[in-house]
Amino acid sequence: MIKGEKKAFLFKGVKRFRLGIKMAILLTKLMNVGYKNFLGAILKKRQIAISYAIKSLKIGILYFRLGIKMPLLKLGLFNA
Repeated sequence: MIKGEKKAFLFKGVKRFRLGIKMAILLTKLMNVGYKNFLGAILKKRQIAISYAIKSLKIGILYFRLGIKMPLLKLGLFNA
């Protein structure tokens, strides 16, 4: 059961991390192509997308760390 939970957390972490990287690459391409002169709502959408990409990266790293530490945490809780 511990191995299954570890794999689930690692899978979620990798999935979120990939999503964040893909979004960051897309945003970089959009910025480099010359979409810097948009006004109003488009700028807000881009800021939301940037913050979402950063959150995805952070969540992916967190899930990955939890997946690595989960067996150690469970062993510590049940052996105490």
